[in-house]
Amino acid sequence: MKKMNLILTILLLSLPRISYSLFMPGAHGLDSRFLNKAELNVKFKVVVDINTQYTEKIKFEIQDSDRINAYATYTDDDYLLIVISRGLLDHKLATKNVLKLMVCHELGHFIGGEPKQMRVRSDRKSWSTAEGQADFYLTSICMKKIIKKSNSIKKDLSNVAQTLKTEINKICQNDLCKEVALASYKVAKIYADIKFWKRKLSFVKKDDRIAHQTIRKHLNPQCRLDALIAALLYQEVRDLSKSEDLFLTCTNEAYKQPSCWLSPSLYQGI
Repeated sequence: MKKMNLILTILLLSLPRISYSLFMPGAHGLDSRFLNKAELNVKFKVVVDINTQYTEKIKFEIQDSDRINAYATYTDDDYLLIVISRGLLDHKLATKNVLKLMVCHELGHFIGGEPKQMRVRSDRKSWSTAEGQADFYLTSICMKKIIKKSNSIKKDLSNVAQTLKTEINKICQNDLCKEVALASYKVAKIYADIKFWKRKLSFVKKDDRIAHQTIRKHLNPQCRLDALIAALLYQEVRDLSKSEDLFLTCTNEAYKQPSCWLSPSLYQGI
């Protein structure tokens, strides 16, 4: 794939643009520490290196805030802009794979297809892919494209609870799957902590609630983990669009977007 020009812009400011966020706006880090400049640059380089896998024009910025957040928007010159807060880069769970996963989610807002979010105080669709579908794009396509084989997964799993390790080994048959699954869990855990979610996250005990109307905003942490893992485990993703608008899903019922966020009618509200 043709490499795009690397554009690295670090602006320590908050931008007043219409944007779509990975976490709740205003979420403060409960498990953050202040990174020195060298550490911050190392983590941020993990993010901007993703540029080499995409032909779109992408800019990245660091927001000087201790809030845990990342968001996607467009610049005035039509570049894709992904902003990551210092609080997120500081977070103890923000490993290299977690940062890659978060950027993939933001890319999913740009190119993840239907269903779309709705414009504020309007019945018109936004340019941005819905939160759940951005997560579907994240693990079904993006992470499989950018993550590199690592020899650290055994060490990484040795540092987690035995129950969690057992669940990951149960659902995954290879190291790539295990790496993405562990990063997905950490993202869901960060989100759960922000929302003061008291339920224990699980790879096997899923959110069995049914959304009667497609949820376009942030999902609850368990539903989010379910969505990430379903897309990760299914190998073939197809475009089942009924119109010219892209709609990616899995034809296997067990691995399509879970009904805790996407209406069972599949196209309802799309």
